[in-house]
Amino acid sequence: MTYFLERDDGGWVAFALRLLGRADDGSWMVGADFKNPAGEIAVWFRQERDALLSRASGPLDGPMGRLSPRRGELLWLAANHRGFIFDLHNAGIDGLACDAVYSADAGDRLAHVTAFGCISKTNPRRGTTLTEMEGVFRAILESFCFL
Repeated sequence: MTYFLERDDGGWVAFALRLLGRADDGSWMVGADFKNPAGEIAVWFRQERDALLSRASGPLDGPMGRLSPRRGELLWLAANHRGFIFDLHNAGIDGLACDAVYSADAGDRLAHVTAFGCISKTNPRRGTTLTEMEGVFRAILESFCFL
């Protein structure tokens, strides 16, 4: 997958993700190349499906606050896929994340997709907005498929 963005100020950023393969222990390796006018960096990621799924079993600490999984409420995905919903705990904002791990039927591809949104607790449309976000996030993750 490649992405290129040319900004209005003349700057640009690009990245490419490549599936490098599967190791003997079943983990996946992904290469990522990030470039902009200031330079470039290459990174390798390695992750196992089971490790991704185990992260969703407990709270996650992130830059916006703690995300706690909703107990008993999952995204309804195909057999080889698992989806989770998290609620954000933060003093000034409410938010949610829908998170999914997808495995191709042949076992040769793995994807991890997260949709996250938040809104100020003082916003009068907070409840409506969170409900709408959740519906959109669910639709996005439930429509994912490998080509």
